[in-house]
Amino acid sequence: MFQDISGEFKLNIWHQVFPWYHEKYMKWRYPSLGDMKKNRASIKAAVEKELERRLESDTDEDDLLQYIIKTHSMKNTASSVESLTTYIQIMFFVGVLTTVGSTIALIQVVANDPSLIKQLLEEQEKAIDDEIEAQQLQNDDMDRNAFLVKNAAHIYRRLAKLDSLLREGFRQTKVETDQMEEFKPFRFVDRQAPSTKVGSDFLLFGMGKHACPGRWFAIHQMKGVITCLIRNYEITALKSGGIELTKRCPGNVKLDIV
Repeated sequence: MFQDISGEFKLNIWHQVFPWYHEKYMKWRYPSLGDMKKNRASIKAAVEKELERRLESDTDEDDLLQYIIKTHSMKNTASSVESLTTYIQIMFFVGVLTTVGSTIALIQVVANDPSLIKQLLEEQEKAIDDEIEAQQLQNDDMDRNAFLVKNAAHIYRRLAKLDSLLREGFRQTKVETDQMEEFKPFRFVDRQAPSTKVGSDFLLFGMGKHACPGRWFAIHQMKGVITCLIRNYEITALKSGGIELTKRCPGNVKLDIV
């Protein structure tokens, strides 16, 4: 959906000079474009079927879709289906579009540097140990993967190297004049400059009152994806520019990302 729609959405000078033109375009013209209509129809069909299933079975599933249905007391009506479809599309754009693209770019960086993966994995293990100690728990026979999932928010805050990697990967302007082109993944470790901190030297999320209010959520998502991938897969860069992921456990499964 994103690939189709982004191909149709091309801003020209009119959008930049005349805000009223951009507002009218987004309100009236953009929703009527072919790929937008095609993809919305596809999502709507799936939403309609799922809404009917959940209402008929009186399910109480623990996910965001169920939260929306319950919070807005949705019924099996055309109006509810339209509203739910809109919610889903908004969530896709806000939580997925830019986040996925940025995450893939960073995974490509990681795939090309095995030593970087090793250091990030070591940081993970230390962060888990530190959180276990902070909670005064016994470390014997503990399922560390389950503990990581349950305490993800606390553990992610301890991943200073991963956080630095994200900020360095996103860096928009020079940090030091003589190091503008040099990529240093751990540049920001111990520099009080987390990946969510905006400023004139880091414009990815905007500045001031226009700073992105969802940047903490986006960074949390990215840390989760990268943490999960390097923990569970051997990551290899392919000559074609793609990435190969091989499951670390017995019965390996390989996935190619191009």
